[in-house]
Amino acid sequence: GDWDYPWDLCGAVYRALDVATLLRAAQVKVGLAGLANPNKLETNGHRAYLAAKAKSKAKQKPSPAAGQNTGASAGSGQHQTGDSAVVAAAAAEQEAAAAAAAAALFELRPLSACPWTPCLSVVTVNRVQLTYKVPIY
Repeated sequence: GDWDYPWDLCGAVYRALDVATLLRAAQVKVGLAGLANPNKLETNGHRAYLAAKAKSKAKQKPSPAAGQNTGASAGSGQHQTGDSAVVAAAAAEQEAAAAAAAAALFELRPLSACPWTPCLSVVTVNRVQLTYKVPIY
């Protein structure tokens, strides 16, 4: 249906911890510039939400037996040394931790809620066209 956008900035109510967790996951993925305006914040927050949801679902599926070859490569093919390897490892660890925390939200709260009767009216005056190529209807 039409209601399948669980991360928006048009009057939805969220728990502060959930917002902080999703924004952290988005920030480590796209940086502060990816959250710098309302349109990017909404888009990248929604992407973090979808990634967390997918990670949570994948976690629920049985994994291959230990030691079994899954066909996945162990690295990117590039070898890093010294400080750059430490920085890259720390960034990857930070991204993995933020993604895991966001995915845990779905185990705590797998459903969204919506009131039976309308309780909010949004008059959209949005300059999204300056950030994304969206037609004005």
